[in-house]
Amino acid sequence: MRLFRLPFWVANKYFVVGILFAAFVLFFDSFNIVERVKLSRQLRESREELSYYDTEIVEIKRQLDELLVNDATAEKFARERYLMKRENEDVFVILEK
Repeated sequence: MRLFRLPFWVANKYFVVGILFAAFVLFFDSFNIVERVKLSRQLRESREELSYYDTEIVEIKRQLDELLVNDATAEKFARERYLMKRENEDVFVILEK
């Protein structure tokens, strides 16, 4: 005489093997759920970074076109970026804290 009876779905060997297979695939396989979440997050961050650099490239190309066309802009760029000056000028650099 049995003390208790197992439900039919627990006693079914196909169900038990299916649950074990699902657990293996979800948690122990090389592409488990944790790895998938990490890769998904990394992909999203890479796409955001790509979008940022695409906008930066467009802005830098616009600045380059402006520098090549306009001499006054090129002079302003050289003065601000590389602290260049004319012979009769003095340059004072003010650093912000």
